[in-house]
Amino acid sequence: MSEIYNAWKPIRNYIKDVDPKAALETLRYYSLYSGTMDATPPTPPAYIEVDNRILTARNTFLFPWDMEILAREVILLSDQQKTSYSHDIRKWRDFANLMNKLRYLENAIARTELGEDNVLMELVRISHRQFPFQTSVIGKEIIVRYGKLFTFDEMEPIVLRATGLPYRKIIDIGAMFWMKYEEFSGIEHPATGMDGTDISLEDIEIFLSLFSKPFDEMKELIAESHQIDNTFLYQYSPITAYPLIKFTVDGATSYVCSNVRRFTSQITKGVYYLLYKDRDFDNAFGNSFERYVGDILEASNTNAFELYSQEVDPTQGKRRCDWIIDQESSFTMVECKTKRMAIGGYTIIDDDEALLEQLDKLADAVVQTYEGYLVYRGQGYEPSVYPHGNTKDGSICVVTLENWYLYGNVATYLDEIVIRKLLEKDINLSMIEEVPYEVMGSSTFEMLSFVANKGKNIRELFIEHISSDEADHEFGVFLNHHYKDELDDYDYVLADEMDNILGTSLN
Repeated sequence: MSEIYNAWKPIRNYIKDVDPKAALETLRYYSLYSGTMDATPPTPPAYIEVDNRILTARNTFLFPWDMEILAREVILLSDQQKTSYSHDIRKWRDFANLMNKLRYLENAIARTELGEDNVLMELVRISHRQFPFQTSVIGKEIIVRYGKLFTFDEMEPIVLRATGLPYRKIIDIGAMFWMKYEEFSGIEHPATGMDGTDISLEDIEIFLSLFSKPFDEMKELIAESHQIDNTFLYQYSPITAYPLIKFTVDGATSYVCSNVRRFTSQITKGVYYLLYKDRDFDNAFGNSFERYVGDILEASNTNAFELYSQEVDPTQGKRRCDWIIDQESSFTMVECKTKRMAIGGYTIIDDDEALLEQLDKLADAVVQTYEGYLVYRGQGYEPSVYPHGNTKDGSICVVTLENWYLYGNVATYLDEIVIRKLLEKDINLSMIEEVPYEVMGSSTFEMLSFVANKGKNIRELFIEHISSDEADHEFGVFLNHHYKDELDDYDYVLADEMDNILGTSLN
């Protein structure tokens, strides 16, 4: 690892001589860049100098995931007690210098650690590093999806018990802060609650305790997990959990958000990590997601298909799927899974054991649903909720709350594990052709429900994908590519519920 360490040292030496608060405020601005083609860069504040070529470029090559890496290093390496600093990344020359050092380190990692045997695993790491930033900008589908998940009856007491706030207040305060951080680098510690709402100063201070840490504490947290190796760009950062950095200068307290996109992700999908240790969480959250998927299906459907709730296997008392979508010539068994891929599954490139362990759990959901299908073809369910299991062809859809980015060799691994598990249970492998399966994230499933309501047969879509040259691409990519016309007027079907999630404070 000496070459990686030597490539990191210029970053270390440079950041040691920057003002941490000013640096994090600058990174907050650059975190607003999406890096996508034709995106308009935000107008910089007066205190940041940006090269005009960047402001007029079609693609700036400045990415929010880079800003998160640099923020982590700034907190770890800089010293807020110094009275003067040699570098000021508010100046374009100094910022560009730092970015060049980061690119040099990235190239050193690629040069020393990547080869033909692990380049595909590197694509997995890139997906999990970059794609969430490109999809986690706060919007109606994110707010409603997580708002509903965290406010279903079983989840409400867990959220309150674990955080001290109902989720409605978390998302209200978070949305207020987000709007401010779109404009300002820091927010002073509030003196009052939110005018015209039931959100008190105490509520806001509880919120800040959940999502912020003082600079010195963050430095210690980062030091505990910081490694200079081939995981440097991908390893967990405490900024994920605490995106607001607390500074106290001359008795005045302010909170700097170094990465606005990370903050919006944390107040929605990131709330999961505040709750998952609760003794009642797993069952409640699983039930909540199952109900959410049902809500999506019901809201999408205008008599294009029929919807049935879960069946219970009479021989073992097990649920074999959560929902059944009945179409004219086929039916689809839908299994809902909230499990997320653990970080080791997408950060380690030297050994794929951690990834395979994660995929093994996903394969269990697929095989469990195949077993449920066989019950239909055998003795049937007693009493049966869905009456047509013996007369129609089937397909299987496993819906994960978060996207696992199942493409390329990852999709191949999953198929291989499913095949192994089917053989272990003496299930004929012809079942996979007879009953095609797909695994997809909730955002893709929401689009699939929309297309199904337009009359597209889900089983036929699965067969078309699996049989195409894009079989190793994610189903969502395939759907967007081949069914653009059907998705042309797509809108998130529960968008009208956003006002209910946000409550009264931001309406």
